[in-house]
Amino acid sequence: MASYYTYRALSLVIFFLISLAGFLPFLLTSSLRKRGALDLVFLSVIISISLSLLLSATLLSENLNGFDIHQEFSTFLGVAGTGFWHPEINFLYNSALSVTILPWIITNVTGLDGITIFKVVLPVSYSIVPVILYIIYRKVLGPQATFLSVLLFMSYPTFYVGMIQLGRQEVGEVLLVVLLWILLSPAISQRRSGSLAIVLLAFGVVIAHYSLAYICLAVLGFSFICSKISRRFMPLGTSGMIVVFMLIALSWYLFAAAGSALVSLIKTISSISQGVLTDFLNPAARPDVVLQALGIQSVHVGLLNDANRVTQWVAQLFLILGFLVFLRKGKRMNFTEKQVLPLMTVGMALIASATVLPFFAGSLQISRLYHIALLFVAPCFPIGAQGFESAIWRIPSLLHGLNSGLGRVRLFRSQGAFSAATLLFLYFMFTSGWVWAMSMQAPTSLILDRARMATSTDLSSQIAYYSYYTVPQDVASARWVRNFVPRQFSICADWTSKYQTLQSYGQLNAQNIMLPSECNFSDSFFYLSAQNTLTGIGLQPSRLATLSVWSVSSISTILVTKNVIYTDGSSEVDS
Repeated sequence: MASYYTYRALSLVIFFLISLAGFLPFLLTSSLRKRGALDLVFLSVIISISLSLLLSATLLSENLNGFDIHQEFSTFLGVAGTGFWHPEINFLYNSALSVTILPWIITNVTGLDGITIFKVVLPVSYSIVPVILYIIYRKVLGPQATFLSVLLFMSYPTFYVGMIQLGRQEVGEVLLVVLLWILLSPAISQRRSGSLAIVLLAFGVVIAHYSLAYICLAVLGFSFICSKISRRFMPLGTSGMIVVFMLIALSWYLFAAAGSALVSLIKTISSISQGVLTDFLNPAARPDVVLQALGIQSVHVGLLNDANRVTQWVAQLFLILGFLVFLRKGKRMNFTEKQVLPLMTVGMALIASATVLPFFAGSLQISRLYHIALLFVAPCFPIGAQGFESAIWRIPSLLHGLNSGLGRVRLFRSQGAFSAATLLFLYFMFTSGWVWAMSMQAPTSLILDRARMATSTDLSSQIAYYSYYTVPQDVASARWVRNFVPRQFSICADWTSKYQTLQSYGQLNAQNIMLPSECNFSDSFFYLSAQNTLTGIGLQPSRLATLSVWSVSSISTILVTKNVIYTDGSSEVDS
């Protein structure tokens, strides 16, 4: 695999070539003011920002970073090792061909190793999502408002921190936005070739990511039902197309994928139902990512935290206000706007459900639910900003004696661009962790504050660092286990080690890895990660499918009776 510095150099070359390709027409011609020139500028900037954000996270190390990506990689290794995909395996990720067969095809065609595909190829492919979103949003907004909408989508940390560890969702979102683009383009969708493309893309979404398939089906079904109730809505697809989509999903998840995705859906519905009855008022029943997006949860105090909270609230206010303004257009909506309205409605419903319904966001196996909602509701942001500015500009007309000054001030009205751009800048500074890094407060950015998090004495920072980054010592010890520990022996390890390095770099089956609470120490090897040995803690499952801190000292009397058969100064294996 190419080195870390090679990836960095390659990324800079890619950014330069893309930027040059975008601006070359303007350098060679004098048509800057022609229709479409501004769109090309914005598209060039968007792809550059998209690649920069994604690769700045994924190329921080040569190892796989994140949680899900290790299990995805382990599933891919199972296919690559045998050359076959086994549909009867009752494992959720096995139903996603986006992380099984697709990487295997890429590695056979290109010769790239699996880690490079998951770390570079999939994120680079995912970088096209903001570009397609710009094309979609542009159907209902002007160039500036569309650009701000896409920037909001990219500013949310899940885009560049969370998505690089979710290969199946990266592929699924690419297919989803292309599908929406075709559905919103009658000139394409009404052709026979367009109908075929829709069916293929629907099938692609189903086999790429189960949760996105459910949401896509909900969007299509909702738009069709609403179109029968109100003239404000236009269906995104015909009833026949929706039925075909549903049959594809049911056939795949029920027969071809061992039913694991449908079981997950049933568990989600059950968890939500129980949560409404028992934990409706419990904030802990909502994922941290949702609470942070709403400005409810923070690890900081003081004036900057108050500014962050206000910024988050105003951003949500703009989204809600923009949706209401868009909805108020009523009969003035054109055909495309009536098609987009169901998307916005579902997006707002997802945000509301993640906030109101206990365990909704976490149970769907997509704790990045707010990120998915932004796919649909981001255009509401500049609309809300414009509505906010319009309301502010009306205030002077209500005051006496300002009529003469009002005429001069109106010349500088920005139709919402100024307030949206200002808020978006502050939003990104806070959500990216730049403010906390510069003010040396508790670190939150896994990109900007990696060094501080690695050496922090704060428990939450330690857990965040070791849960996300795969340190070289853990990679080396996991590979040693793969090469020297017989497969018939079970290994004891904490939650993070079990579902990360031991599955990916150790290539062990999760069934052979026991958590400390279920381990038979006399007949097992014990694996201690760098986090376990350096900080003395680890993670273990607890009530309500959450994780709690596990102390290594709780088994210290057992460890002293075992022999250290491997150590690299941090990680170690005891027998």
